[in-house]
Amino acid sequence: MDIGKNVRDRRVQAGLTQAELAERLDVSRGLIARIERNEKEPSLCMLFNISEALGCEPAEMLAVNHTDIV
Repeated sequence: MDIGKNVRDRRVQAGLTQAELAERLDVSRGLIARIERNEKEPSLCMLFNISEALGCEPAEMLAVNHTDIV
C-alpha cells in the first residue's frame, strides 16, 4: 500500500499544493511532503483529516494499486 502516492495523487487531482493542503490541516508543508514520500505514516486521525480535506473516503488513501503488485 502506498499511502503517500495516494495522498499526492488526490491532492494533485484537487488542484492543491502541499502548502495549501498543509494550511487546511494546520500542519507544516514539510509534514505533507514526508507523508507523500512515505517517510512518515499519518496517524489514523491525520488520515481522516487528509481525506476530508481532499473530499474522499479514508479507504481511498489505503487503496492498493493492483498494477503495483508483482
